[in-house]
Amino acid sequence: MNFDNAQSSIRNAQRLWPYYVLAIAYCALMLGCAQIVTPDGGPKDATPPRVVSCTPDSAATNFTGKKIVITFDEYISLNELNKQMIISPSVKRKPEVSIRKKDLIIEFKDSLEPNTTYSISFGKAIRDITETNTLNNFRFVFSTGPFIDSLKLSGTVVNAQTLRGEKNVLVMLYRDTKDSVIYKQKPYYYTRTDDNGNYEITNLAASSYKLFALDDQGEDYLYNTPDERIAFTDSLINLTADRDSVRLMMFREKSPKQFLARAEQPGAGRFRFVYNQPVENFSVTYLDPLPPTMKPFEEYNVGKDSVNIWFSSVELDSMTFITKSGDEVLDTIPMRMQKVTKKPARAGAQDPRALVITSNAVGKLLPGMQYTLRSTNPIFTLDTSKIILKMGRDTVRKNIQHTAYSRTILFNIPFPEDSAFSLYIPPGAIKDVFGQKNDTLRMSFTVNASRSFGNLSVKMPSLEAGKYLVEVVDDKDNVVRDTVINGPAEIQFGTMAAGNYRVRLVRDEDGNGKFTPGNYLNKKQPEKVIYYAVSVKVRAGWDMDIEWILQ
Repeated sequence: MNFDNAQSSIRNAQRLWPYYVLAIAYCALMLGCAQIVTPDGGPKDATPPRVVSCTPDSAATNFTGKKIVITFDEYISLNELNKQMIISPSVKRKPEVSIRKKDLIIEFKDSLEPNTTYSISFGKAIRDITETNTLNNFRFVFSTGPFIDSLKLSGTVVNAQTLRGEKNVLVMLYRDTKDSVIYKQKPYYYTRTDDNGNYEITNLAASSYKLFALDDQGEDYLYNTPDERIAFTDSLINLTADRDSVRLMMFREKSPKQFLARAEQPGAGRFRFVYNQPVENFSVTYLDPLPPTMKPFEEYNVGKDSVNIWFSSVELDSMTFITKSGDEVLDTIPMRMQKVTKKPARAGAQDPRALVITSNAVGKLLPGMQYTLRSTNPIFTLDTSKIILKMGRDTVRKNIQHTAYSRTILFNIPFPEDSAFSLYIPPGAIKDVFGQKNDTLRMSFTVNASRSFGNLSVKMPSLEAGKYLVEVVDDKDNVVRDTVINGPAEIQFGTMAAGNYRVRLVRDEDGNGKFTPGNYLNKKQPEKVIYYAVSVKVRAGWDMDIEWILQ
């Protein structure tokens, strides 16, 4: 290479040098990014956290410390720990639970009982922090004595009336066998049922226990509120070996005292008082005289445990109601009177005084059923001459019944099967106690044919003499048909919609024609309920016959 060519090459290199630098920097950047970026894809973590070590070891004996450390193979988090964690036997104060890196640390605040096996269950509380994979039903067991208690008690808690499993209710064991223990003390051992009502309490010491199930509404492990449901065994559980299949029947006790459960004012000029149980010879009076124009209209429900009261006008700022059972005063109830307003309490809400008319036939009427209309307010006047009822295009001659100030309008006429009807009520034909009139009402419905329903016959030839309630329930446990019998019988349930049903028998021990719950202090279990072994399928146009042989 001559000197001129060398000089030219140097000049070209100097001119291109910035581009070389940029190219080298770009390559370095790409290589650096390739080293730190996690590639997309790969299998998703579906494995829950795994325990790799414990201090002390699981199932340790002669434990004297106050701290437990459980180490996992990955970072963890805790979900609803207060609800999920169960320590059995129970302690006065729950321990402090914390997370430090991959360690779960449990620190007890109180001294533990000597020679006692403890079980700490975490339910669904432990999960990883990446994919929230849950470590289900993890338990840590240790003993303050020389050995681990190993007895087990298991079974189910079922609803006493439906016999379906009760989920997430407490199952509790007490060493103290006094009747008052469930009202005053927290259980010694306890657990919760699963979604099917099954329970299992493990690492129990041999002893005699009182056994309960409790729907703990107050979350205080005590039976102390009227809404809580309870179940109990008739005798002590003498545990010397494992016991299984111990079934508990859960029910809500009938309160021994009658009390006012609710006093409310849904709207101006309307009141509602509800008692916890039926009131004999229920009546309402008023402490102060009412203005002549402020006329009350009272409606007691069929069960005689509640009353609705409407006033034709609101002319007082407050008034006092007196509820009575016969001549006995139950409650004196002062109430402030709401003022009449056309504006609902909240946007989109219906005026609580509005006059609304509904029908017992939502598109369809069962064969043989009477057609009725129901009003939200007592009806002051009704002009039946303005009401037009048609079957197809033909006007039907009406026979309409209405008792003064009642809320029900009854069409007392036959409605042929397999026919269509339309109802027209012009504005102003109905006037309520507030002076409000109806808007135009148009309703239509059809009467089903009998062939679109099925019939169910239940034969019970082996039933011993006594009082019983036979009920047919749907898949939501709603009673669709029922009857009372006194021994062997053949029961006909006609005009039933096609579907699957369950048939149950209630031993009506008190003869009140309905299921009666138990009473703990009286040592009385709920009335016995038995279900026919299989569900019954009713088909349209078919007769379904079953013979139920009871032992």
